[in-house]
Amino acid sequence: MKAKAPYNFAPLNNSVIKAPELPVFGKYELNRFSGFIELYIETKTPFYIDDGEESFFQVNGRPIIPGSSLRGMVRVFIEIASYGKFTFFGDKRLYYRAVGDLSALGEKYRGLLVDAGKNYQYKFKAGFLVKERNIYKIYPSKAIDGTQIYRINFSDVPSDLNIQENYGFKEIYFKNVREDNHKHIRIRGNREETYFLRYALVKEIYKQQQIGTVRGYLIKTGNFPRKHMHWIINEKDSTQPIIVPRRVVEDYLNDVARSKKYNLLNFLDFAGLKEVPCFYLLDQRNNVVAFGHTGFFRVPYSYTIGEHIPEELRNADFIDFAEAIFGKEGKWVSRVYFEDGKLLNENEDIFMPRTSPKILASPKPTTFQHYLEQPEELLNNHDPGRLKNWNDRGAKIRGHKLYWHRNTSSDSRNQYSWNEGRICEDTQHKKIQPIKEGVKFKAKIRFENLTSEELGAILFVLDLPENHYHNLGMGKPPDFVS
Repeated sequence: MKAKAPYNFAPLNNSVIKAPELPVFGKYELNRFSGFIELYIETKTPFYIDDGEESFFQVNGRPIIPGSSLRGMVRVFIEIASYGKFTFFGDKRLYYRAVGDLSALGEKYRGLLVDAGKNYQYKFKAGFLVKERNIYKIYPSKAIDGTQIYRINFSDVPSDLNIQENYGFKEIYFKNVREDNHKHIRIRGNREETYFLRYALVKEIYKQQQIGTVRGYLIKTGNFPRKHMHWIINEKDSTQPIIVPRRVVEDYLNDVARSKKYNLLNFLDFAGLKEVPCFYLLDQRNNVVAFGHTGFFRVPYSYTIGEHIPEELRNADFIDFAEAIFGKEGKWVSRVYFEDGKLLNENEDIFMPRTSPKILASPKPTTFQHYLEQPEELLNNHDPGRLKNWNDRGAKIRGHKLYWHRNTSSDSRNQYSWNEGRICEDTQHKKIQPIKEGVKFKAKIRFENLTSEELGAILFVLDLPENHYHNLGMGKPPDFVS
């Protein structure tokens, strides 16, 4: 089955074209161009730029197109058209979870977290995440008879110990048990398969301490189909905390697909908790490499996004056209200045009624099937299990992400409409008041000391062929990430 998406990619260039030599700043050079370009902008579809609340972007009560929006759009197109560098994300790292995935990615995931040769015995550890003097640490859970982590069936949890929230934890007392092999049954097609998993299965837990019980924590990690067990871990060992490397914390915070309700750092930083149960992985030197709220947590890919960009497209040794024209922070200033687009339809009714647009959920970069180049033979043979993913060092990013143009109906009765036809008060929808089509703005681009090639590059990306248009605002400007 072929995947569909509202975007495609402008492929990466094989090399980078170097920019002309930078001018001497502080004076005009006779063999270069200085002046301005007037832009006349007309909306071809309903048009919306957010002001951070629910209104179209305004200054002193007057709608404008921010110069920064125009600047961003022009810069991306110059990077594409001039065979520039591709440096969007640097060392950003993506995360994934593939518990039941039968592909190579699923095998990789399970290989990190369990030992298949010992009936999928856990490789991950359990403990308590704390923050002390702005440093995150994990205090390991005590090991009793070699066991830190236990499971318990939903049906064995007394009603007064049930956790109502989607995620939460409670102090409990339980009768200690050892790890053992437990029989499970799964359905594959039309037949049942028997398999064994190795874990410690608790049968009895209590609110108060009983004879023969030990203290621990019951952890509920979400409501999912076919899920029937909670986690239990022992109380913490306060003697040997493990510092979580800053890089691991930053990667965790940058996980674009992590739900806020499962973000352990939020509980420490904003909810006022002093410690939260966690599960974690160690490398061979006993350094924390990943952690999460459940045993089978999201783990980082082996390589960053930047490592999937060819070296020649992120080479810092020379300057491309976009850097030369738009400047480089701490190095040299921009030679182009974008003024705001001012409204020309001063006395006209330019606004549509306030409404809520439909939710446009679309795949993010974690959908490697879309974002990475895939071998043609795998696509033709429909072999998704062997597709390249972010763990494959040689896999290349497909390029600059650009959204297809689509002039959809504003009538909510049309199945392809962008409009819900009403204001939705839930947390998923946004409230907006777009500008109508046919509304006109005027803006300027001022430039200094540009070569003919640099000025030509700007004019080239501005002056599109007939019936071709730019994207701005919620019309999805070009970008690599949704």
